[in-house]
Amino acid sequence: MKKLMNYVAVMVLCASIGVVSAVGQTGFGKNNGQKLNPEQRAVQISNHLTKKLGLDAAQSERVRVINLSRLQAVETLRASSEPKPDKRAKIQALQQSYETDMKSILSPAQYISFEKMKEDRMAKRKNKVKSAQLKANDVADDDTE
Repeated sequence: MKKLMNYVAVMVLCASIGVVSAVGQTGFGKNNGQKLNPEQRAVQISNHLTKKLGLDAAQSERVRVINLSRLQAVETLRASSEPKPDKRAKIQALQQSYETDMKSILSPAQYISFEKMKEDRMAKRKNKVKSAQLKANDVADDDTE
């Protein structure tokens, strides 16, 4: 009976992760469940950064343009048949170029806030991964008992 309960718990966890993953990929609640194209995503990012960093109209437009360029390049790379390590290296180069462009557009205070937002986002991702791993380990530990 205990093994059956553990099996059910694992299945529920897997289903939950699948639903959360699907929701995260489609941006549920922000765009009616549809995947955004690079143009829409660039506008969304630009609007978010304008609000969070207090960008003026010229900065906002420049941010939109560089985001559009970066997102289109990343989409093209992801669709290509290049080996994963090559894609990863090119995406990292795009990211470095993006950081340089952002630094040239933003004021020093805005750039510090931008970096803080990025660090917070990365910490949040790491916490999600850790909590998912802990939950999976807890379920696996229950199976062995």
